[in-house]
Formats: sequence, C-alpha cells, structure tokens
Amino acid sequence: MEWKILLQKNWLEDRLVWALNINYELEFEKEEEGEWERDAVFEWFIGISYRFIRNWSAGLEFWNHHKFADATVHEHSAYFIGPTIHYGGERWWASIGFLHQLPIGQAFSQDNQEFAAHDGYIFGDEHEEYYVRLKLGFNF
Repeated sequence: MEWKILLQKNWLEDRLVWALNINYELEFEKEEEGEWERDAVFEWFIGISYRFIRNWSAGLEFWNHHKFADATVHEHSAYFIGPTIHYGGERWWASIGFLHQLPIGQAFSQDNQEFAAHDGYIFGDEHEEYYVRLKLGFNF
C-alpha cells in the first residue's frame, strides 16, 4: 500500500516551480515459515526548477529516505541532492536527474541506538552512492 501527498506552487508566470512529494509505503511479505513480515518506507522529495528558455527547465532536488523494519523500528535514513533538467513539449515531456548521497545518513542498531554507517553513507542492499532517474510522460 502506498500513500502520496503531492504539492506544487508556481511563480513568475509558471517559470519558477517549487514541488514537495511525501510518500509512505507499507509492504507485507509472506516468509517461508508462513509468517508475515512488514516493512515501511517514508520519504520526501523537495525541488525547485526554473524555466530558462521555452520548454526547458533546470532545477535542484533533495530526497530524504527513511526505512522501518516491522513498519515501526527505524532502520536508517539517507539523504540525496542533485541537479535536474526537464523538457516539456506539447505532446510529451522528459526529466532527468542526478542524485548524490550525502554523507549524513544514519543507521540504527537493534536497540534503536543511532550510529553512522560507512562514514555517514548508507550502502549495500539499501542505497547506491549515485542515482540517475529518467522520467518520460506522454500527454493524451
């Protein structure tokens, strides 16, 4: 199950755009023993972009990700920032963003005591140091 809140505010005749996306995801998975495991993710993205010429915008995006074991025990937090570029035509649009993980992540032990993982980075099965995201859309 996934819940989202999407907020956007435009200024300067839609040339300057601010956006905030808040996501909460609850996942249920049946284990081999027949028991159900549940995990949760809470994350938010905030960004600002400026249309510098017709159909083209550039911006900056920040992403904060939190993972919860058993949907209640905070496992880790990771933070990312990076530039984006967007083309918006009449029939289609495309956005590409490059996010770099900031060295301020936090991981939590079994007793929920905070400790930094890999000098503040969260790697391994959880995150990469860099993300490239491409989004395409078609208007109909």
